[in-house]
Amino acid sequence: MSFLPIVERELRVAARKSSLYRVRVLVAGATVLVGAAVLGIGFLSGGTSVGGRVFTVLLGLAFAYCLLEGLRAADAVSEEKREGTLGLLFLTDLRGYDVVLGKLISVAIRSFHGVLAFVPMLGIALILGGVTIGEFWRSALALVITLLVALAVALCVSTLSRQAHRAMGVSILLLLAQEILPSIVQNIQRSTGLGLPKLIVNSLVFVSPATALGTARDLAYRVSPEYFWGSVAGCFLLTCLALTIASFVISRTWTDRDAAPSLLPTFRALWQRWQHGNPEKRASRRGRLLDRNPFLWLASRNPRDRLNLGFSFGVACAVGIIAGVAGDMSAAWISGMLLSVVLKAWICWRAVQVFSDARRHGAMELFLVTPRGTEEMIRGSMIAVREVFLWPVLFVMILLAVPSRGLFGPNPVEELWRAGLATYGVLTLFTGALASGWVGLWFGLSQRKIVPSFLIALLVSMIAPAMAFCVPNLVIHFVLIWWFRGQLHRRFRILGLGELNQAGRLKPRQASVPNPEPPPMFFS
Repeated sequence: MSFLPIVERELRVAARKSSLYRVRVLVAGATVLVGAAVLGIGFLSGGTSVGGRVFTVLLGLAFAYCLLEGLRAADAVSEEKREGTLGLLFLTDLRGYDVVLGKLISVAIRSFHGVLAFVPMLGIALILGGVTIGEFWRSALALVITLLVALAVALCVSTLSRQAHRAMGVSILLLLAQEILPSIVQNIQRSTGLGLPKLIVNSLVFVSPATALGTARDLAYRVSPEYFWGSVAGCFLLTCLALTIASFVISRTWTDRDAAPSLLPTFRALWQRWQHGNPEKRASRRGRLLDRNPFLWLASRNPRDRLNLGFSFGVACAVGIIAGVAGDMSAAWISGMLLSVVLKAWICWRAVQVFSDARRHGAMELFLVTPRGTEEMIRGSMIAVREVFLWPVLFVMILLAVPSRGLFGPNPVEELWRAGLATYGVLTLFTGALASGWVGLWFGLSQRKIVPSFLIALLVSMIAPAMAFCVPNLVIHFVLIWWFRGQLHRRFRILGLGELNQAGRLKPRQASVPNPEPPPMFFS
């Protein structure tokens, strides 16, 4: 057997996929459009450091792209566990590192091509001026190490999990903590004078790719070059550690073992009772939902989701409202915007999960062969998403409206401007939540895998409107709602009963046509 046979196979398969080259062209086209827009704005405003501005914007987009691409590995192994195909690999002579490196390469090859598409546009900033050759190569190295760390961490989480939503949630939390926690700890230590051990602070700083990206610029690199190279080394060691843990764990967690006699089953039973409620109340709730809409019951079988989500966003918004009432308007507005982004991404994930889980469990076909119409299924799925996220959306709307207080204060012009900005934020949140729901439902129905469906829906419903900064988000949201809602109503039954083509996309099931009679054959 050859060395790393799964890696060799994945490289051969990836070389024949058209999506590999299509992603590179799309990413390069997007960077050209954004770079041209930033360049035009810079020339119109009469700035001197146009090249540095273009370089900073494209570098931030590339960093966000690396983090999002890392999430594609969050369901790489857990999906194999759910389908029961992971154990087939271990019936051969393959080891854990063979499977882990094969999964890493299968996800990383397309992501790495996307990162390479950013490099030529970053190099244009060298011609425009304001960027040195050292900044260029250090930033490129920081992007590569960011992609490797994100993929390794998400893949390690995937080997420890079985459910897609848990693997995705834990991966997002770990990546966000890895990027944000070092700066939070440093700010707390600087403002309060808290004497934290230097080893802990440096460990948090050096395992964050944001440190490498922030110290890649010449000004920061000349002051402290050890932070850049320490971050690169620390992220590389973290990547190796995550892959080692994944290789060790994957060969021991692919089977469903019986639970040992301990307190764990008792805690699991208590947790299940808390999640699903009392059996009598659950039975009465099931009867009400089935009478109202059967698909609504299927999409909202967990009654605690609404309580847990509403409590979490309620506490977070209460903190922001208290800060706004106390006079810190910037804190209230920033916390409101961050919570709105998290909320829309969560709505998008839940909407994708509705139809994706229904197809995976076989419930989609069962519903489509009943007299129930597709309109009822779409309505039930949207009602399920609405009931879960209604209170969080209202909480965040209130938080965004806090800066409009004091409308008749001493400076009415400023207060009117603040009120208009808050009203626009509330309307954008409402339309963005609706757009995320419809886009998520469409891609959950039209795609096979849940994680790529979520990332595509996130790109369409949130990232694309943010990049199109010349068009108001309200207009883009209305267009997305109109288009995807219409597509969902027109093509629901076709895609719900569709088959998969060679690229993994759903294709409509063709009507079976009887074979014609064979022509007569004459033998000499």
